[in-house]
Amino acid sequence: MPEAVAAGVDSDPLEQVPSKPPKLPDWVVPAALTRPVLRSGGALPDAAVAALCEMLAFSDPLAPYAGVAQVRAACTPESLDAFAVALFQSWIAAGAKATGEWAMQALALIGGDHAARDLTRQIRAWGQASLKPRGKAGIAVLAGIGTDVALMNLSAIAEKSPLLQLREAARAAIVDAAEARGLDEVDLADRLSPDLGLDARGGLDLSFGERRFRVGFDETLKPVLRDAEGRRLAALPRPTKADDPESAKAASRHWAALRKDAEAAAGLQITRLEAMLASQRRVAPGVFWPFFAAHPLIRHLAGRLVWGLYPDAAPATPPGHVFRLAEDLSPTDAADDALALDVAAAEGVVGLVHPLHLDPEERTAWSGLFADYEIAQPFPQIARETFAFTEAERGAAETHRFDGVRVGGRRLRGLRFQGWSTDTGSEHVHAVQRPVALPDGTRLIAVLRFEDGFWHRPGPEGDGIQTLRTLTLSDTGWRAAAAHRFGDLDPVTASEVLRTPSLLAAAGDA
Repeated sequence: MPEAVAAGVDSDPLEQVPSKPPKLPDWVVPAALTRPVLRSGGALPDAAVAALCEMLAFSDPLAPYAGVAQVRAACTPESLDAFAVALFQSWIAAGAKATGEWAMQALALIGGDHAARDLTRQIRAWGQASLKPRGKAGIAVLAGIGTDVALMNLSAIAEKSPLLQLREAARAAIVDAAEARGLDEVDLADRLSPDLGLDARGGLDLSFGERRFRVGFDETLKPVLRDAEGRRLAALPRPTKADDPESAKAASRHWAALRKDAEAAAGLQITRLEAMLASQRRVAPGVFWPFFAAHPLIRHLAGRLVWGLYPDAAPATPPGHVFRLAEDLSPTDAADDALALDVAAAEGVVGLVHPLHLDPEERTAWSGLFADYEIAQPFPQIARETFAFTEAERGAAETHRFDGVRVGGRRLRGLRFQGWSTDTGSEHVHAVQRPVALPDGTRLIAVLRFEDGFWHRPGPEGDGIQTLRTLTLSDTGWRAAAAHRFGDLDPVTASEVLRTPSLLAAAGDA
């Protein structure tokens, strides 16, 4: 045995190949695939492409053949990314048989952002076709790709997939990625907001040669295109004879990819920030500055919101300083005056200011400033609706305030994007819940029940009229808490717990 181990250690990793290389399937046609390009120049010939496919076919995803690393070192990442996608699409076109699943695993070995986008679209298609095992396998590969764009799309699946099993698989992959970095899932999300290749000013220049265009973003993170004179354009114009054809083609590809990535990022990032407001989550200034204020993409949202510097993270603690970020990232107050405040180096924690932490005059001042500058907020903050429990409700852990209210089923499904989870351990959903914390840190669960319920699986069943029942404060996610009451919640948490069912009741069954 020791001799065998020693032989394995001393052997050349490049010689650790099967005695008989796998026979490539008919759908692998080297001449028809996008060819990897050498860093030194020139594309790989057909024989080398076939050899690469063989390497990928027998590589263990967890311990890939050493030759794959050599290929990555020798070829440009962009060309390998394109080759991996072409190989993957050939497998899909041939019926995606299990024997060729190595073509999907190859995306994690040599793929990049293009592979992540293409695989995400396919995972969604598998989910719609109820191919859950194939979708879960794709999620593992998406996690293996590991780029910011890959993890962004993984987060989108975890939040938005209509299939419970795919959401759970994606969340498990995110937890693993967070643990590998010594972070929790929420902290990882802060650090993985994609920059989409934007410059330090939060924009992007596209060139047709002589003609140039500038890309910015609006309050929904939708890309906004302007010409050299600053005029807003509805779309990237068609190239003319005066333009450089290669530059115009590259710019068009870049614009198309940017729009797709921005669309994938927008809802997730806006939801993340609104959840930060609703939960009163606060972060250290050393996290806030690079990952919120100065982040190339998130700065377009951060500059449209009102922030507070707090002495501590306790939910009931009011902010010591309230500010917004000007275009140059300097902090200003409600009168638009500069503040002598170095946010990046300040003591305390930074969070979004809830309107309940502002007096009426402050709310009026901030609303007026945003109106004067025509700044649209990505979600209601200063004008956010606020609610409170009655004195009788404060002494209980369950309220029938919403009992019998009829609402549209689609609105209840949509609560998954507003901090309320439908993952209650059953395929048939008849309650949504959200975590809440007491001022002393005790963790509880707010549960909103309804009838007749709906299924996790995709489809219109349950999208009709639903009837709300009780709103409960619970230790377990079902029964009312024995030792706690709604009155134990701080005013902001209480308002946010009531806000969702109150807005549902106001909307009715439309």
